[in-house]
Amino acid sequence: MSGSIGPHHIAYHSIGQFGKAVKTYEQALSINRSDADATSILNNLALTYASINQYDKAIENYKQALEVLTVQQEPDVRSKGVILNNLGGVYRSQHHYKEAIDISKQALKLLGLSSNIGNLQGEEIALSNLGGI
Repeated sequence: MSGSIGPHHIAYHSIGQFGKAVKTYEQALSINRSDADATSILNNLALTYASINQYDKAIENYKQALEVLTVQQEPDVRSKGVILNNLGGVYRSQHHYKEAIDISKQALKLLGLSSNIGNLQGEEIALSNLGGI
């Protein structure tokens, strides 16, 4: 991860200190908003917001992560699939099933493509999430 923030934000999330996790993710974003690290930070920030049922903020951060991916010279197909899969899960939690299905199908397609390079677990998770809608 970026700069001096270190793994604290991940640790905070893991032990349920979501406020501290959000604060450190935001500090990390203030340092770096334009590459793979930013994509990862935005995804994890969104996961944190989803964990505390702040779905609108989760959706906003997932969409920002997707935007960062689209401006990269070589977008990471697997990362895009993971982010879309997570976004589909948020829509499912909000009972927005049509959006959840549409997004989850996109994730499955991308994760299926990346399974050719060793991401069968991602494809399995996407299928499971799609089946749970």
